[in-house]
Amino acid sequence: MKARRRTEDATWLRLIEPEGQFLTTPVLRQAFPQGFDTLPNAIRDALQDRYPATDDESAWDAWLHWLLRSALGWGERFRTDEAATRYSLAIPEHALEIHADAILDDPERGKARVLLLRFPHGTPLEKRIAGERWNASPLDRAAQLCRAHDVRIGIVTDGERIATLWVPANGPGGHATWETTLFLESAEREVLRAFLSLFGAARFFGVAEKEQIEALFEESERKQSEVTDRLGYQVRQAV
Repeated sequence: MKARRRTEDATWLRLIEPEGQFLTTPVLRQAFPQGFDTLPNAIRDALQDRYPATDDESAWDAWLHWLLRSALGWGERFRTDEAATRYSLAIPEHALEIHADAILDDPERGKARVLLLRFPHGTPLEKRIAGERWNASPLDRAAQLCRAHDVRIGIVTDGERIATLWVPANGPGGHATWETTLFLESAEREVLRAFLSLFGAARFFGVAEKEQIEALFEESERKQSEVTDRLGYQVRQAV
């Protein structure tokens, strides 16, 4: 069982290619000792029908909204109205203002738990946007917007690819990109199970605060820092 878990961890993490500070395997094993949540039959059966067969933006919007509202279970907490657009950030030096296209709202806290920026299908998420003077990539923009509003989780997407960001109060943070085409492949089903387990509504609202997704990122960041400090000490001792 342990060997199988190690293989699954390595596979899905490799496929989403985390960069910077992201969730660590020890923290994930502690949070999910029995593995990720079982994939509901209704979600599995709907994937093929829901996935867009066209480049039409409205089709990708529908796919994205189904993933977040239904598959992740965000429901009415997924807001695309003025509750989202009020999370904005002015960039005066470039005469721009960016704002969230959607949020995961938390009425009890009185603020969003996730800020989402939606870009046209095919937009490179890690490169500057063609034709704009501001050279910040979509990922950079989302990180700045989250930091401006003290929100720790960001999402950047073109509908097909979904980048999830960790934006700590201090430090660079990190991100990983989920290719939603993999959600349809039974051989890579662990990627979908990881996505649903980590960013589903239950991980925000259905567990103790120390087990919520922000806490998992914080613990992963702490453990990564400990490893870095320990390696640095060993190097100094060797020298």
